[in-house]
Amino acid sequence: DLSSVLEDVPPPGEPGGFDPAGARLAVATRLDEMLAGQSGPVVVLAEDLHWADDSSLAVLRSLSRAARRLPLLLLLTGRPESDWTGALGELPRSEIRLGPLSEEDTQRLAEYHVGGSLGPDLATAISAAAGDPLLVIEYLRGLAMEDRLVRVGDVIDSSGTGSPTNVQSLAARRLRALPTRLIEVLETAAVLGRVSDREMLDELCETESGTLVDLLEPAERAGVVAFDGTRLAYEHDLFRDAVYAGIADHRRALLHRRVAHAFAASGRPVMSVAAHALLGGSEGDDQTVAWMREAAAAVVAVEPRSAITFLDRALALSHDVDERFHLQHAKVEALTTAGELKEATELVDVLVRARRPETAVLQVRYAGLLMAQAKANEAREVLAHV
Repeated sequence: DLSSVLEDVPPPGEPGGFDPAGARLAVATRLDEMLAGQSGPVVVLAEDLHWADDSSLAVLRSLSRAARRLPLLLLLTGRPESDWTGALGELPRSEIRLGPLSEEDTQRLAEYHVGGSLGPDLATAISAAAGDPLLVIEYLRGLAMEDRLVRVGDVIDSSGTGSPTNVQSLAARRLRALPTRLIEVLETAAVLGRVSDREMLDELCETESGTLVDLLEPAERAGVVAFDGTRLAYEHDLFRDAVYAGIADHRRALLHRRVAHAFAASGRPVMSVAAHALLGGSEGDDQTVAWMREAAAAVVAVEPRSAITFLDRALALSHDVDERFHLQHAKVEALTTAGELKEATELVDVLVRARRPETAVLQVRYAGLLMAQAKANEAREVLAHV
């Protein structure tokens, strides 16, 4: 019983102090004694060594030396994203690349764990795991822990939205083992979306052509992304969401701003540019204001509420009096198209009181809005001052 080895070791903070080296020696010695006392061959299996701490690896290193004189077989497994193999010395090793489960096998695995057929929402969520069995199992375990599995007869479905907390932690754990420079590239890719092209990544990350393949290899081996030389894709939205959530607010805004400028320079549609400018603009940023205004004009006829979002963002960034007047004027049109007549009327009233050269046009618009709300007398009063 290995737990007895540490019974007399003082825990951290107590008199005598905790001696990590002494604890490692005690465990290694006790293991050696136990193995030497066995009557036949022994197999020791240790898994998930990519999460092992230095003390655990030191004990396993001691065991590997013992295996040279004892009938002992060590079977050690772990993911390749940390250098645990190097910490164990020159042991024979092989790498097995496990591909994703098929859609059919993924569903069968999920049904086995929930004990029934999958409902539509749960089936959709499970298919998004891209055949990663660990994600499937952890996802189902998280739903069960959060009481979000609903059974109706033999069918089990999920309730609520978002990924369970334990799955988000799993994604974050895989990412923590990756190099800092690689994380920076993955952050840029996360801002671009689930899929991004190599040329745009090279430009934004300032990487030399052809170096992304080597740089991304640890993330591919960890099952975080797939890169075919032309496009990078996150294997699962969980990884992309975990990377995106981990970006500091100021850096995230900066990355969105850089993407917006890169998209504009490469001739991407204004809506693609504006989607990033919306999240990356800063006060007094005239270029972002111009993109917001252009995007609003492009969609106001078919998506007036999106136009309102763009115009509100532009108004929050602009300090120019004339620019703000024209943005508000455009917002009146967007509100009217969206059927928000009361808010449009209140805004046009503010603009009319500004007494600008455009006042006459605005008064006619004001009167029209009042008539649409069955306020004929007020409309006539407005028109009388045109």
